Amino acid sequence: MRIYIYITALALTFALAACGGKKQENADTAAPAPATHETPATVSLPDSIDETLPTVIDFYAEWCGPCKRITPLVEQLADEYEGRVNFMSIDVDKYPHEAQKFGVEAMPTFIFLDSEGNETDRIVGADPDALRAYTERLATEPAQYFDEEATD
Repeated sequence: MRIYIYITALALTFALAACGGKKQENADTAAPAPATHETPATVSLPDSIDETLPTVIDFYAEWCGPCKRITPLVEQLADEYEGRVNFMSIDVDKYPHEAQKFGVEAMPTFIFLDSEGNETDRIVGADPDALRAYTERLATEPAQYFDEEATD
């Protein structure tokens, strides 16, 4: 019986570590945290993506349960913010070098890039409220910046 409990606990630990296991604060009660990646990463966007727009990159894995559960929201946000924010999904098993370049260690991880390709924020884990709040912020901050610049 002890070995069964040990194996179950070990499997649960690995599953939580592999799929994010980190709980983000509620987006309504806390401001989005700055990116935790020490060296800002840049990525070359595919030709089909408008490089003048900010981008959300969804690092996921086919086997990741939380990734599968948040995918419908990612697709909804991509439709909702079409023309204002690009969305990319990168399978970490197919493109491990991209995940490594951004320091992705758990899935899902969402990385937010400004229109110049610089990382501005990230979310580790499937937190729908934070994903929606960060995406809204990414979509509106450039517009606010330009509005402030025009009034100077």
